[in-house]
Amino acid sequence: MWFTGLHASVTGGYAPHAFSDISLIWMISEVGTLTDLEFDKEFLLNRLKNHHPLSSPSWGSVPIPPYPLWADKLAYMFGPKLKRTPGRWPDPPTGDVRNEYYHHSVVERIAGTEDRYPVGQRVIQALEKLPYTAMERDFALASGLMTALQIQEYWD
Repeated sequence: MWFTGLHASVTGGYAPHAFSDISLIWMISEVGTLTDLEFDKEFLLNRLKNHHPLSSPSWGSVPIPPYPLWADKLAYMFGPKLKRTPGRWPDPPTGDVRNEYYHHSVVERIAGTEDRYPVGQRVIQALEKLPYTAMERDFALASGLMTALQIQEYWD
């Protein structure tokens, strides 16, 4: 699954937590849809409401956070570079199917940023968008992070 943001922002390392909340809710909705595992929905809704990115047109279009530490900045500047190639990984030798998709928040980021998020544009040209679950939609609406119109525009 391809999400918008740096690895640390998608996994919760950087504030604002909008990117990590998006990936968290996606994981919970996938698990909740496929299993009987239950989650504390009130806790999650309160978390989402408290991390609402008010300055953004939609949930997925919050600005990428600045590097919080010089160590992070130096690691990204001078560390090894892995070229990301969505949709172009070699086929697994085992014959397994590669399930590589992008999350609908990539479309939100493209629409909500001035530079139209060039990296995201390459991702959506190479991959299919994974359909959202009803639970993911319900969380986005109940938290106020998305409107029904935005879901129709960006997610469908």
